[in-house]
Amino acid sequence: MAASTSAVAKQNSCEPSSLDEIPATHDVADLKAEERRPAIAVARRVGAIARANDIKGAQGVFDAALIYPDGRVAALEITGHAGDDIRERDGLLDRDGHEWDAPGAWSWEIALESSAPVPSLDDLRRRYANIIMTLEQMGVKSTMTLCPTPWDDPPLPDDVWWALRHKIMFARLARLPAGQNRVYLGSQDGGTIDKSLDGLGKAIGHLFDDQVVQRHIAKLQRSGCPERHLFIGIFEGGLPFAQRYGLVDWEGGPPACQPPTLPPGLTHLWIQSSHWLIEITDGKWTFHALDDSDFATPVA
Repeated sequence: MAASTSAVAKQNSCEPSSLDEIPATHDVADLKAEERRPAIAVARRVGAIARANDIKGAQGVFDAALIYPDGRVAALEITGHAGDDIRERDGLLDRDGHEWDAPGAWSWEIALESSAPVPSLDDLRRRYANIIMTLEQMGVKSTMTLCPTPWDDPPLPDDVWWALRHKIMFARLARLPAGQNRVYLGSQDGGTIDKSLDGLGKAIGHLFDDQVVQRHIAKLQRSGCPERHLFIGIFEGGLPFAQRYGLVDWEGGPPACQPPTLPPGLTHLWIQSSHWLIEITDGKWTFHALDDSDFATPVA
């Protein structure tokens, strides 16, 4: 038992490793599946070996150790960030497999806007068939073409008004043989694209207001490691539309804006969005292009 306790203590330590203890390859099999690739991607950029540290959900332990060739150890925490209510919405959609039966003659897509409050999925489930049948009877291919007014005669049905108020788009898809049509549930987004990424620093800085991000930073502060890295994967709504889609077409190099000031206790911030892994440290940007090896499945 003593040997096992000693091994765990060593695993959680930020003390430099002796050179003969440095693993030859990344050892991330004990991390959660969604944490393995980020750990290796960060390790590759800093010239370190990634080793799982938070094994079997140990309380208060940082996720991965980054072990440098000279034996130095850095702490890495890994998390993701989505917009307000996005994960709640996706959880509700996942519950139904992102599709429902189609009530009419066509397949349809239903898209919930990312920036809109999440409506009750039960309300949508009760209303969607009537909305689709109404749209098919009206010959409407998409609710985006509707511009209703209160004085329309005849007035737009209440269920269709409800969808418009909640920014839920209905779009007609294919017409399949009887019984094969489906209704597919997803999301939509939109807005002006920040092509010069002038607002990127401010947008990333707002991530530090998130309570989940703050908990990861606090864990790093308690680690005792001289280097403390936080990786944040950006999911839908995790950055404003303008910057998230600005990164899609970004050709590389730092933007003109200043990066955000890192909170106390954090030495390196890593942001993954689109095909970029953005590193922020010492008040400077570094844009690393993701490549095929970053998406390869780590060996367990």
